[in-house]
Amino acid sequence: MNIVSIDNIELKKGAELLKSHWEIPDNYKIYAKKGEKLTVEFSGEEIHITYPLPVSLYRALSLASLAISENQFKKIEETLYFDECGVMLDLSRNGVMKVESIKRYADYMALMGLNQLYLYIEDIYEIEDHPYFGYLRGRYTKEELKEIDEYCASIGVEAIPHIQTLGHMAKYLRWDEADNYRDTAEILLADDETTYEFIKKAIASVSSCFKTKKIHLGMDEAGNLGGGKYYAKNGPRDRKQILLSHIKRVCDIAEEFGLTPIIYGDVLYAVASGGQYAGDSVVLPDEIKNNLPKNLIPVYWNYYSEDYNVYSEKLKAYNSLTGKTIFWGGIWSWQGGTYDAYMTEVLTDPAMRACKDLNIRSAIGSVWQDDGCECNFFLTVHGLMYFAEHMYNKEVDKKLLIKRFEYITKTEYDAFIKMSFFHNDYDNFNDYESYLVRYMGKRYYWADVLVGLIDCEINEKHMSAYYEKLAENYTRFIGKNPLWDEEFTFVKEYISTNAKKCYILENLRNAYLEGNKEFLRECADKLLPELKEAYKLTGSLHRSQWHKVLKPFGYEVLDIRYGGMVSRIETAILRINQYLNGEISEIEELIPERLKLRGFGIRQFAGIISPTGKI
Repeated sequence: MNIVSIDNIELKKGAELLKSHWEIPDNYKIYAKKGEKLTVEFSGEEIHITYPLPVSLYRALSLASLAISENQFKKIEETLYFDECGVMLDLSRNGVMKVESIKRYADYMALMGLNQLYLYIEDIYEIEDHPYFGYLRGRYTKEELKEIDEYCASIGVEAIPHIQTLGHMAKYLRWDEADNYRDTAEILLADDETTYEFIKKAIASVSSCFKTKKIHLGMDEAGNLGGGKYYAKNGPRDRKQILLSHIKRVCDIAEEFGLTPIIYGDVLYAVASGGQYAGDSVVLPDEIKNNLPKNLIPVYWNYYSEDYNVYSEKLKAYNSLTGKTIFWGGIWSWQGGTYDAYMTEVLTDPAMRACKDLNIRSAIGSVWQDDGCECNFFLTVHGLMYFAEHMYNKEVDKKLLIKRFEYITKTEYDAFIKMSFFHNDYDNFNDYESYLVRYMGKRYYWADVLVGLIDCEINEKHMSAYYEKLAENYTRFIGKNPLWDEEFTFVKEYISTNAKKCYILENLRNAYLEGNKEFLRECADKLLPELKEAYKLTGSLHRSQWHKVLKPFGYEVLDIRYGGMVSRIETAILRINQYLNGEISEIEELIPERLKLRGFGIRQFAGIISPTGKI
């Protein structure tokens, strides 16, 4: 690649790091300079580029490379609608990406033109004299964080630490070392000098690893603030006052280090409404609005609404707080082992349109990994592309998006859409009143074959034929996408396992109640052994992907899940054989009436596998 003229020589170094991703012959001379818009113009064997952001140069080179590959030399022009746009990677729910994996992920961001990467690290970094902070969790050393930061900076991506300074601290607060900082099992003790000394150490440690002057301090989902040790020490106190005092203290600490503090705004609404979550209709009282630090940037997150008006109204409310708002949407990775491109697209479009209409210039896609980090991070690159196309275009042209995505990732767009249908049959998407109800794929996958918590749902709507057809169709992606064969093979086998599982769930209890011993024998001799082997296969594929992308810490959780499935299937075979052989008079687990699975905990493995909610 022949860059003969550029007005920022540092960007040439980034282009050198990314050059393997482009196919621009050396006879093409590239001239690049900063401009208001992203433009790519061809003049014979010259390519003239303007870029509004440093990272936009790498997007422009990707577009130029694609144009050359297609012999399409029309001028490309794009308008920047967001000054800051990128992704948040959740590195705190078991899975901690290797440094090399984050670099590879950042490469995709740069090629698409995204310029911010938030690293969500609750306790996944070092704090001096706190050995239990991130203990055996795969925490990053300072050297590792600095390496990530340096690499991202070299390709135009701003790496930003995202820690927690109020709620979401359960993984550290479980240890005796944290006794002095604990209000409740999840929340730090506010209005306590020992806590603020700890927070100061945390901010000092993590901020020393990054060039950015931004820090995300979390504070989301802390609606029970002041309800534990705080209450025992201080008695009842208005939680609004506790929260405002805490925000001020933590923001003052951030300011000591020259940092701009960012928090999730939902904590303000939750405390104002007296709940853990607050609906969109809650109005924030002046007591809170008028007492927020002026340097504070609130985040409005919404991963679930399809309604443009919901986003618009809430963004207006947030923007009135301190004059600046960051929108966080969802890149749907938190409902099991497959990514949901369908939901990502459906929900991102109205959100990003509202941001543009209100001139909200910062937007981030959240890659959460709730309940064990079952989804491979690299399956979410589709979401990166969707946010990137919104960043540079008023409306997303789906044909262009697909073409650009497939060129950059060297794989098929449709493979990501099709894996979405693991979660449920979206042809009947609107039949489900909420995402908690319609996300059944993971529940089928981890449900127990005897203590059938999802038997009611599976009898209302049989899914085995659906999953069998989906797995058969997904086979077509394997062998055609060599860089992604391992990932797609797992997805195919994951879906196929659900087909086998659902067939058993649809028939086992009914066969038992009807006295159909022929089916019970088939289950014990054939169907359940086949299902056991399917779990062994998907488990081995899952393990291979994990160790390729992530540090080893945390996989013990998935090992236990897969091993538990195998063991429970063996128990089911034993119980059925004992019944058929007359050793027991009944299979007691199959007798009780089945009720619908309802409740918040059903999103997670422990609530799916057993009504005890424990594992």
